[in-house]
Amino acid sequence: MQAFKPGGSPDAEAPFRTLRRHAWVSQGVRVTLFSSRGLAGQLTFFSSLNVMAARLARRGNALAAARVARAAADLEAGPEFAVLRSLLSELPDRKAEQVVGGLFPADGPAALVYAVVHEDNHRSLAVCHSHGLTEEMSRPHPSYRRIVTPHRQR
Repeated sequence: MQAFKPGGSPDAEAPFRTLRRHAWVSQGVRVTLFSSRGLAGQLTFFSSLNVMAARLARRGNALAAARVARAAADLEAGPEFAVLRSLLSELPDRKAEQVVGGLFPADGPAALVYAVVHEDNHRSLAVCHSHGLTEEMSRPHPSYRRIVTPHRQR
């Protein structure tokens, strides 16, 4: 929410409802979480393209915001997000929340960590490599690389 309403509460519902009502954000991907005692709730995660869409909406560029939100929805409907959803659903609830928050548990599956980076973005590629993202999966576009951590034996 900080991208749409800087200084506002990140937990505020009203700005998010505004983004959804105008189709300036995707629906996200829901994951059912489990704990040792059974069902622990649900978690919704979103493509980071939604941050760009929210910034565009805040700046008054509604058409571009909606276009980027549609691109985010397309990514979220794709096979990578399906794998991520499956992997997150296998983690205990607290670990799943940590992963969505950007903290990767040392004992978590390596496949949780991947990035799509433009091949000319050397700084981002260097950061990815420093965090162990070294294997190229595929190219979603000729100018972009989809890289992941190497699969390790457990």
